[in-house]
Amino acid sequence: MIEGMVIIRLNRPEWMNTLGGTMKPDLAKAFFELARDDASVRCVVLTGTGDKAFCAGADIKERAGGTAHPADYHVT
Repeated sequence: MIEGMVIIRLNRPEWMNTLGGTMKPDLAKAFFELARDDASVRCVVLTGTGDKAFCAGADIKERAGGTAHPADYHVT
């Protein structure tokens, strides 16, 4: 962490860093833990790996199944 800043890097470049798999619950956990455990955090920079996209959004193939993940109700 640099002067109150935390960098979180999405690392699913083969899927253009979509928010599928465990990505959403992992992000929710990271944000929750930062908020709970470290009052010095003032800024979170969210970035992604790969050359194609920062984050393509939802994993469409995963969403086609129609079942919501519990993290869908906690991340806004």
